[in-house]
Amino acid sequence: MSVWIIKARERNSGQDLTYELVDRLFHPDGFKVFDVPKSLAIAKEFSIRDVRSTYNPNDGRNHIPMLRYNWANYYDGAKLLIADFVVEFYRTGALSVDDLDRETDRFTPKSIRKMNLPQRELDRLIHTLQRMLGPEHPLNHRWGDEKEPQEQWEAYIGFLLDELTKNRQKGVAQNDSDG
Repeated sequence: MSVWIIKARERNSGQDLTYELVDRLFHPDGFKVFDVPKSLAIAKEFSIRDVRSTYNPNDGRNHIPMLRYNWANYYDGAKLLIADFVVEFYRTGALSVDDLDRETDRFTPKSIRKMNLPQRELDRLIHTLQRMLGPEHPLNHRWGDEKEPQEQWEAYIGFLLDELTKNRQKGVAQNDSDG
């Protein structure tokens, strides 16, 4: 039986965060720069909102381990999406996103050809992916006992990790595909 792993960009939360980045970062900037530090800050705010939506002070299940579990699911999932974007930029020289034209209610593809990725943020993304490969990470528990999806998930994370590590070793932390 063949399975299909939903990558970060294809998940509902990934699409929601992508639209948030388009609205708050890319659109105001005129789709000029993929600024990873700003993207991570927006992702953190987005994740805090999601974690807060799962918290009910009257529910005894909302104890620290559950909050940590939810935080790992939301914020690490958001960093996974940003890592996926960085890898796309490295591989193609641009980040492609869709912008919703509110007048026509249609999406227009946009291409961002500059990226700001300081070494510190690159290292943070790599560290997050390394943790996500660990069996104790909450995002690894979604597959249960199913071996094939788990292997595909690990291959996806491993691919992103290899691409980021390869570019870190090259010293590629900032890029401009125009020149």
